[in-house]
Amino acid sequence: MGWAEQALYRVLDSGDVLKLPRRQPHTPFQMTVTKFYKEKGVGDMVQGKVLEGKLSPGSAVAFVGSYKPQPDAGKLFHAELHYNQVENLLPGDILQVKIGGFNQDNLPMVGDIMVSTGGALKEATSFEAGIAVASPGMEFQVGSTVVAFAGARFSPCKITALQWKGGPDTGGKKCQTQPL
Repeated sequence: MGWAEQALYRVLDSGDVLKLPRRQPHTPFQMTVTKFYKEKGVGDMVQGKVLEGKLSPGSAVAFVGSYKPQPDAGKLFHAELHYNQVENLLPGDILQVKIGGFNQDNLPMVGDIMVSTGGALKEATSFEAGIAVASPGMEFQVGSTVVAFAGARFSPCKITALQWKGGPDTGGKKCQTQPL
């Protein structure tokens, strides 16, 4: 068994580190766009995963995240889950939705977030993340910049604090880092 398989088994065995995300249907609607395409005879289709909130067909939606000056508002016509039409989009669903009413020059891109026009999406100033190194011999340090994959986008992030670390140098045990 190679080092990559051993690392995967360690991640799968560490149930205290991996936690299922909280699904909150009562918060403003958010869905990541993982694919955008035009289907012949149907129109503009968006595929993605609902992160939070819930929405029904006929609701007004907008897309944020493509560095557009102003999000373009449109309408959600219908949603499909494995070719079956659904009436409510709930957190955790991975589905396809038909959208319309958008400016054809300002269409959504992979990585955008589809939001209900009544809900506000705020920019995060900081966040906590679990980081794993896939390359042996590499170590994270405070001040390093790593590329984070969030939703369907890549973004550079600066490490400002480390809470704990583990690996061959700690004997495979979880070790608290020293405060700076």
